[in-house]
Amino acid sequence: AVVSTQSGHYGRAISDIDLIVGGTEDSVVMIEGEANEISNEELLEAIKFAHDSIKQFSQFQCKFLQKMRVEKRKISLVQKDANLFKQVKDFVYQKMVTANKCSDKKEKSTDCDSALIPLL
Repeated sequence: AVVSTQSGHYGRAISDIDLIVGGTEDSVVMIEGEANEISNEELLEAIKFAHDSIKQFSQFQCKFLQKMRVEKRKISLVQKDANLFKQVKDFVYQKMVTANKCSDKKEKSTDCDSALIPLL
């Protein structure tokens, strides 16, 4: 089997499998795609190949950042306003609970919109 990363439109047109794999050096965290009939072993091989590519790219990024001496920005988290949270919850919570009990999809959507629009 021929396996490639970023094969483009032509590569996808002639391939039995088209995967998008996301992850870190330690793990694969997302897989999506499509395939013709392939074996489990072929799928696993493709995922492992993609993960190896992710590892290489991650290592490249780390080396690049070290050379560029990029420092992470410090971000201070904003604390939520407990009073505002309570006001919003008191205003909308029961309306949303009631709206979500409705079995008719259109009516449920209208009821949810009616509960949320005043907040905008």
